[in-house]
Amino acid sequence: MLTTKNMLAILLLLAIAASSYSQEYFHAENYGGKQQLKDFIKQELVYPQTALDDKIEGTVVLAFRVNQDGSITNLKVKNSVNPELDAEAIRVFNYVLWDPAIYRGMKLEEDGNVEISLK
Repeated sequence: MLTTKNMLAILLLLAIAASSYSQEYFHAENYGGKQQLKDFIKQELVYPQTALDDKIEGTVVLAFRVNQDGSITNLKVKNSVNPELDAEAIRVFNYVLWDPAIYRGMKLEEDGNVEISLK
């Protein structure tokens, strides 16, 4: 029969195991993290003059795959604002460097999305 102490010990061991298991998978991430990405985009983005003149703004969503070596493939515009803003979002995104996803020390491919707000 399990005593209260044994039950607590088992629950503690399960919690520790679950905690360490969840830390074995790391999602693909751009160098420097999310805030660095936002700062980089803000610094490098060149708003197209016609979009400025026409007061076009919105959020371009890019979908992509981060490969095992950190390279990007399958880059697509998932949510378009207009062709010029889409092209500028892609231009800036192509300068971003990525670390691949990692599971138990192995590098993996992973799909991702990035939202680029243009205002």
